[in-house]
This record gives sequence, C-alpha cells and structure tokens, in this order.
Amino acid sequence: MEIKVMKSLSETIGIVRHSEEHGNVKIVGFKENKSWGGRVVIYLDKIHVDNAIGSFEQPGTLTGGAIIVEKTDEPVTVFEKK
Repeated sequence: MEIKVMKSLSETIGIVRHSEEHGNVKIVGFKENKSWGGRVVIYLDKIHVDNAIGSFEQPGTLTGGAIIVEKTDEPVTVFEKK
C-alpha cells in the first residue's frame, strides 16, 4: 500500500484509517496550524486535549495542525501504486 502524496491536510477528508485502540476511523475535519511546523495531532470527534488519540510528523514542507476523526465501520482506504 502506498500513501498518496498530499499537498494539504484538506486532501485527507474522507480517508479511513485503522487505529489500534478505536478500530477504523474516518477523517472528517482538519485545522491547519503553521506554528506547529509539520506536527499533526489526531483527535477523536472534536479538538480537545482529552480527545487526542495520536500524532505524527509530516515530511517535507506541509503545514501541521489537527485532524478530526470519527469511528466508522467503513473499510480502510487503499491507495493504488502508480
């Protein structure tokens, strides 16, 4: 599986990923924050410190921020190799 190259967090809307603790989650919102550098924090249901379920660093020059996810029964999004 290959993750597609994204130019902004807005391109993640609708993607379904597996999370160990919460099962499959769908990205439903985002808020970019240039002051965070490339760091992205993942929140379940809403942006709140108690709802943070993970984080990662984006490679390159993409802006960091927050991604909001919700639990779903949908299958994980698979990207085809180019």
